[in-house]
Amino acid sequence: MTFKVAIRLPAKTGTANNCPSEKQRFFNWLADPLAGMATDLGTTQQLMLTMAAKEGGWTTAALNHNQPLNNPFGVNIIKNGRAAGNKAYPTIGAAIQDWENMFGPRVQGAISPADFVKGLLFPKPGQGQPYNSVNPNYGSQFIQVYGTVGKYMGRCGIGG
Repeated sequence: MTFKVAIRLPAKTGTANNCPSEKQRFFNWLADPLAGMATDLGTTQQLMLTMAAKEGGWTTAALNHNQPLNNPFGVNIIKNGRAAGNKAYPTIGAAIQDWENMFGPRVQGAISPADFVKGLLFPKPGQGQPYNSVNPNYGSQFIQVYGTVGKYMGRCGIGG
């Protein structure tokens, strides 16, 4: 019998560590759940937090919109091949499971941002269409956000 063990460091509170309030709010909401998701996918907490920051956003306005929807990744409802608004989930766990079902196999085992982006943009046969193929700069933008997320993880006391 095999057991998965995730070591999760809790989000710290306070501003003595130079952590902006909206970033602290983001980490308080997602650090633990996305650490578990990262363990499930064999990837890193920083990559999953980057995905949420890039797609759902981590500004006050984005958090005000996405937190009530339990939608950290900005997943849209698709009607007739077009986005028709953000999807609402009953729980954060349901949102994580939905994203894992749709995209998890693409990023399984990715440790670097380059491998994570490669999995999203160049899926293997049977894994669906490329992720966000309308943005030719998606990969470089993701890698830039990854660096920023890492900086704020340090400032906000998030392990990962």
